[in-house]
Amino acid sequence: FLLVIVPVSVCTLIFDDELRDVRVSGGTCSSLFISAVATGYFVYDCAVILYHFQDDGAACLVHGVLCMITYGTATKYHVYQFYSPTFLLFEVSTLFVNMRWLLVELGLKSS
Repeated sequence: FLLVIVPVSVCTLIFDDELRDVRVSGGTCSSLFISAVATGYFVYDCAVILYHFQDDGAACLVHGVLCMITYGTATKYHVYQFYSPTFLLFEVSTLFVNMRWLLVELGLKSS
């Protein structure tokens, strides 16, 4: 998800001139696609968190549900389409969080 959605979001923000004019209501094909993919991802994410609830906890579930509702609303009602790719850029931090977790699990905490 991260390796696909971030480059697509960056390209959309840079090259989609029409999207800059419809920041609150309306959208373009690329912004709707990004919102729909994000909605589907967060549905999947919620299902995985529910399956591993003992490990992940309520905070991850709340995050997943709120993101799913937010992107689902943006997709269904064609609102805030400019902000969909913008906020998905925060997903870049996931890569670093996962690398940190891996280093801790491998006993390389001070690396």
